[in-house]
Amino acid sequence: MMFVNHHARTVKNGIYFGRNFDSPLLSLQSLDSLQTTEGELAITNVEVWGCGEEGALTEQQRWRDWEHRQAEKTQKVKRPGRDDWQDNPDKFLLDMVGVETEHPQERPGM
Repeated sequence: MMFVNHHARTVKNGIYFGRNFDSPLLSLQSLDSLQTTEGELAITNVEVWGCGEEGALTEQQRWRDWEHRQAEKTQKVKRPGRDDWQDNPDKFLLDMVGVETEHPQERPGM
């Protein structure tokens, strides 16, 4: 069996292999060392493999491209600023109800 804990406070964090959590055959609590029943082994290299069907990689790439395009879209949204505040409909509504939108320090020539 394999046990994985990354957030519960009642047990140690890490990945454990064995029949039960209390006495695992292998335990990986950090990427520095691997605990076995015979002692501790140093980890020098880590290689990660993934498994999936043929279309999984192309689907993952398509999803990443979509996320990238969405991030670019949100960066290009024009937000009202100081330059177009005079023509902003929000300013017009605030002026209609009597809210002062032009303060003396923002008026030109003051």
